Amino acid sequence: MAYFVYWIVSGRLSYIGATVAPHRRLRQHNGELAGGARRTRSRTDWRFKCIVSGFRTWQEALQFEWAFKYHSRRCRGVESRALALTALMERERWTANAPLASDVPLRVEYDPCAS
Repeated sequence: MAYFVYWIVSGRLSYIGATVAPHRRLRQHNGELAGGARRTRSRTDWRFKCIVSGFRTWQEALQFEWAFKYHSRRCRGVESRALALTALMERERWTANAPLASDVPLRVEYDPCAS
């Protein structure tokens, strides 16, 4: 099974999450399917900024999601959050208990739905 961490944006708002089905999860955030996060319910124009894939386990995806949220908590714009993601990808480990980042072959796909 594949595990993903995604970053969605709507206007100036951002949301970071983890899932096994990114496109289905985006439909949930946009209200097309039941089950979107409470924090995203006020808007229906969410789109992907990026999807991170290559996690071997759900635990790795959740560790990366937590670290991405933690390291971008003071970011107020898309550009600064993108820099936080880049810095996170360069760390030896995402969290103290995470595996070595070099052992996990991550791939970041920016704007995966763009033509």
